[in-house]
Amino acid sequence: MIGRKLFNIGRVGALLLLSCATRVAAQDQLQKPPDTTAEYNDFQAADGEKDSHVKIALLDNFSAKYPDSALRPKSYRAYYLVYFSIKDYGRTIEYADKFLALGNTTDVGFRLEALMTRAQAFLANCSDASLQTPDSYARTRAAAIRGLQTVSQYTIPQDGMRGDGASVLPERERLEALFYTVVRISESGLKGRKDDTCSTKKIEIESIKLFTRLVGDKREYAEFQEFRETKDLRVLPSAQFEVDCQLRGQPDLAVGDFLLWTAVDFFVGPVTQNYENMKADQIAPNASWAMSAEIQDLKPLPVYLFGPGETRGIGIKGFDLTKVLASFPVGDKDNLWPWFIRIRIHVQDRTGRQVGSAERIVRLSPDSSRKRLTSPSVFIPE
Repeated sequence: MIGRKLFNIGRVGALLLLSCATRVAAQDQLQKPPDTTAEYNDFQAADGEKDSHVKIALLDNFSAKYPDSALRPKSYRAYYLVYFSIKDYGRTIEYADKFLALGNTTDVGFRLEALMTRAQAFLANCSDASLQTPDSYARTRAAAIRGLQTVSQYTIPQDGMRGDGASVLPERERLEALFYTVVRISESGLKGRKDDTCSTKKIEIESIKLFTRLVGDKREYAEFQEFRETKDLRVLPSAQFEVDCQLRGQPDLAVGDFLLWTAVDFFVGPVTQNYENMKADQIAPNASWAMSAEIQDLKPLPVYLFGPGETRGIGIKGFDLTKVLASFPVGDKDNLWPWFIRIRIHVQDRTGRQVGSAERIVRLSPDSSRKRLTSPSVFIPE
C-alpha cells in the first residue's frame, strides 16, 4: 500500500530516483544489530527526535556513551542530515566525511547520498573562508570526483525510464552537474581564484499560487488555498491544478538561460483528530516528508534570457492528485493520509547550480468519515 509507494526524499530525491533496485551486501553494516538493547534504544531515541537541537544533543550523548558502536554509520548519517537541516554546513561536511571514511563497508546508495549532501553543503557555503583553504578545496574536489564515479555505477535502463514511467536521465544529469560544478569551484580555489558561483541567491521566487479550472457557465481559472476531500472521495476544488509563481532577478545575476523544475512531496500521518487543527508552520523543520511515485513532478521549464532586475511570471501545468489519493483507500488498516502537500520550486543555471528556490505548503483535509480518535504519530517511510 502507500507505505511501500512513498519514500523519504527531502534533499535526496535525485539519489533515490536513481538508486539501485536492490541493496548491496555492504548495507548490512548499516543494519548490523547493536551489542545491547539499551544501545539500540538510545540510538532510536536520538534518531527519532524531531527537534533538531535536541537530536544533536542526544546523538552527542550516544557517541560519547558508545564510541565503538556498530551503529556508528547510522549515527554519522543522522548527524549530517540534521546539521544540513539547520544549515550548519561546516558540521554537515564534517560528518559526511566521517561517514565516507567508512568506505565500502557502507552501501553505495548511502555513500551517494553523503556525497551529494556534502556537495550541496559546500555550494551553499562556499563563500565562507573556512571552506576556501587549500586543504578544504582538495578534500572537496576529491569528494566531488568520487561522487561522479559513484553516479556512473548506476545502470541506465535501455529505454531510459524508471519503473514508474519517468525518465532517469534528468535526475542523473542533475547529479552530475552538481558534482562537476563543485569540481570546477574547488579547482579554481586550488589555483588561487575564487569562482563567482559562490554567491548569494540570485533569483527570488515569489508569489507561489495554486489555480484550478472551475466548471460552470464559464470555464475559468480560480486561485485556491487548500484541498478538501468530499464524502464521495472527490477533491475540492479539484485534483488537477497548476502552479504560478514570479521570478525576480537579483542585481548581481548575469543574463542567461535557466531551468526551473518542481518537486512535490507529502506530510503523511494517521487520520486522527489531533492533525485536524495542525497548521503548516507547526510542522517541525526536519519532519519526514515523502514523495509519491503516483505523481509526476519535476516538469522542467526553460527560462531563456533572464537577467538582473527582471520579473517574469511562470505557469507550471499538469499536476494531478488523483492517483496519489487513490493510494489512501478508506478502510486501510494503517489509516494514513497526506495532510499537507509541499510544492518546491527550484531554478538552476547552466552549470546545474541552484540559484533560487522557494516552497509552498498546502493543506489537504480528509473527509470526516476517515477520522479516528487515536494519538498522533508521524509516518516515517522506510
